[in-house]
Amino acid sequence: MNSERTEENGKRGGGKERERKMAVVLGSIVDSIKTKVMKTLKKKKKSKVYARMDKSSSMKLKIRSLQAQRLIDQTLKAADRPGKISISS
Repeated sequence: MNSERTEENGKRGGGKERERKMAVVLGSIVDSIKTKVMKTLKKKKKSKVYARMDKSSSMKLKIRSLQAQRLIDQTLKAADRPGKISISS
């Protein structure tokens, strides 16, 4: 039985040498997969962090005017239907 295996290996061109070549090829494939996975993991970790900006005076003015406009709209709706709608804050 062992003699049959050695004959088969001899016909194929050497089993141990072939195994070494396959190991090298598989090793390089595994290394390339590892590097690709590590690159994608690093990209996910480096999410952009934006600094919180303070509101400028013009933005504060715009927010106040929008709030005032909403309050005026609510007041006008309530004035159109007295007793039906109450003004809630």
